[in-house]
Amino acid sequence: MTEAELAELFAGASARIEHGQPLATQVTAVQLLLGAVREDPRYTLQARDFLTAQVALGVHPEHLVTEITKALAQLPEPR
Repeated sequence: MTEAELAELFAGASARIEHGQPLATQVTAVQLLLGAVREDPRYTLQARDFLTAQVALGVHPEHLVTEITKALAQLPEPR
């Protein structure tokens, strides 16, 4: 994955996970990020930081926070 592709992925995920988006859209964004990190673990820290920040916002429904927490637990250890 190139830097441009990564930036596009995070921009898309950020837009999809925003408060007020449908829950299914938000969950899909989390899953996309998780899938990208599985493909290329170099981006684990960015994904972890992004998802942790989303939880810290405190605006997401409990189900999404649970999905994010599960995703964080599945991220590989940063290299």
